[in-house]
Amino acid sequence: MQEKTKDSFFNPERRCKTERSKAWVKVLIETAMAFEAQQGLRKRKRRLADQERVEDQIEALISDVTYTLLYAPKGKTGSVCLSL
Repeated sequence: MQEKTKDSFFNPERRCKTERSKAWVKVLIETAMAFEAQQGLRKRKRRLADQERVEDQIEALISDVTYTLLYAPKGKTGSVCLSL
């Protein structure tokens, strides 16, 4: 019988610390924005404040998923639970 595990809750305050991880997240943000443009998912350009907020959210998500996968406590799956 498989042991039941719990997912970690999303931590929106988690951020990159090293320059290397910040550079990697920047590449992923640029990739996400290019995909959005290529697929025509937005009709208008975001305001600067909104763009910064989206980038912060992407950084938090990537940072939290990476942290959880690398440092999942015993009994955790390495998955992140998001409330939408």
